Amino acid sequence: STDKKDDGEPRVWAPSPWRKLELAATVVWIVGLLTYAVVVESDIVRDMCFKDRICRRSIVKQGFFSFWDVDKGDSQWWKMRLFLPTILSAAAAYLVLAWLVRTACCTLRVSSQGQGKAADADARLARATTLRRAFLLVAALGFCAYTQGPKFVFMQAVVLANFAIARARSPLLTWSFGIAMLFANEFYRPVFSWGTISPRLEYVNWLWPEVHNWHKIFSLVLLRMISFNQDFKWAAEAVEGGREVVVDESKYPRWSQEWRVKTPRPLRDYNLVNYLAYLFYVPLILSGPTMTFNSFVSQIYTCTPERPRAIAIYAARLLFAVFLFEALLHYIPVFALSSSPAIVRSLTAFEAGGVAYLLLKGTWLKFLIIWRLFRLWAMADGVDTVENMNRCMSNNYSLSGFWKSWHRSFNRWLVRYIFVPLGGSRVGVARNVANIFVVFTFVAIWHDMNMQLLTWGWLLGFAFIPELLANKLLASKRFGWVQRAWYFRHIRASAAAGNIFMLMVANLIGYRTGVEGLWSILAMIMDPAYIIGTFLTLFAAAHMMFAIREWEAARGRALVVQVAQGDR
Repeated sequence: STDKKDDGEPRVWAPSPWRKLELAATVVWIVGLLTYAVVVESDIVRDMCFKDRICRRSIVKQGFFSFWDVDKGDSQWWKMRLFLPTILSAAAAYLVLAWLVRTACCTLRVSSQGQGKAADADARLARATTLRRAFLLVAALGFCAYTQGPKFVFMQAVVLANFAIARARSPLLTWSFGIAMLFANEFYRPVFSWGTISPRLEYVNWLWPEVHNWHKIFSLVLLRMISFNQDFKWAAEAVEGGREVVVDESKYPRWSQEWRVKTPRPLRDYNLVNYLAYLFYVPLILSGPTMTFNSFVSQIYTCTPERPRAIAIYAARLLFAVFLFEALLHYIPVFALSSSPAIVRSLTAFEAGGVAYLLLKGTWLKFLIIWRLFRLWAMADGVDTVENMNRCMSNNYSLSGFWKSWHRSFNRWLVRYIFVPLGGSRVGVARNVANIFVVFTFVAIWHDMNMQLLTWGWLLGFAFIPELLANKLLASKRFGWVQRAWYFRHIRASAAAGNIFMLMVANLIGYRTGVEGLWSILAMIMDPAYIIGTFLTLFAAAHMMFAIREWEAARGRALVVQVAQGDR
């Protein structure tokens, strides 16, 4: 399709008749398979689960909807459900107090912009800023002290040591300390105890109960520690070098996520109060999404307008996702099924493939709900963060596209603080590949330090190599003719099918089966009928994704034309 019609009006996406027929066939194929899986396979696997002792004990009558029994086989999700009333109560109390503080702050800000002496206006503005920063700091430290028990002092010692390291502005010191603390948090947890200081202080560990161990959130805190150190380093270097960092507002509009990240703060903002408030910001401390120091601080120094309609719509979308997840856990208890070796061995290759796909879909829905819940809390507090999972798991055909949309905020963090400082994609192929392996090695040990996740990270690193090489080749003029050939779409769809399958295998190993499950996966995919059926399904799905991308691009071009015509 073209950008405009001959009369200059924006043109919508208009595929050829043959392309429409092709898309219709792919839709029929995919919808037919999904219908079969939901209507037929769900009854079969559910019946198998209730006949198996191991699987059956994971089915409980404690769903959000009383008429459904659900699968509690995923321990992370089940703990989240158990603590959900406490989390919602804490969020409600926090938001009421935060709203009162923000209202008072914004009132002071408005009064500072009125008539009066400049000194008085500056004093009112300073009081407004100090009030909100003080609230965020007290709330953060109070929440940590309550949830982490008396041992929360040890995390404070670690982050204060990192604050001192930040003043040295040494990436080597920052990363060495961060990785060392990551290892210590994993392998030397008993050291972080009052009894280590003196046996007489052992009783301090039990002065009040520990609701949520600080070791579980340290990986998220580490990302913020590194973000603060690096953002401060770059801001200080810009000031000392007499350089003013000007962000291209035609590419990154003012106050957009990218603008806030790339625009350094005044050096006075890189202080201890802002540092601690950022590290332990209550709405995002338990699970994220991840945000940079620059982005966070830029929002606590401004009065953002209330967005009740946007928040209500976002909350409705979250509730709909919860309903879908409950339906999946009721009709197809995939987590319980995967916990029973007898059921897994009895499945045919096609049944096992379907369960594996739904297992990943369940994992995707779980993280989507958790991340959106805490992002909603931050939105209600006037802090906007990057949306994780901005695209459906089943609507990604490339490894790079998958990672940009899965843990999206973490991906942006990796690009800003690891990939780009190492040279990014502007270096040679060999160094680019090395950079990718550095990134995925960090991703693996950041999640957990075990061989299962290292294997997962390295598998993804190896899977990136063919995609990287293909993109490099196609970017050269020598192979421009390939992209113009009629069969290029089918080559892309075939490569996409391989990418999707590799992603499924890697994520099953990383999140579910472990390294020991690799052999059972390989045995399953050796069935020729399964290989052909899976390839055709993923091939058809890839063509649907291409059509969606083309429609999105055409819609975007049409909007640009409409805006340009409106400006004239």
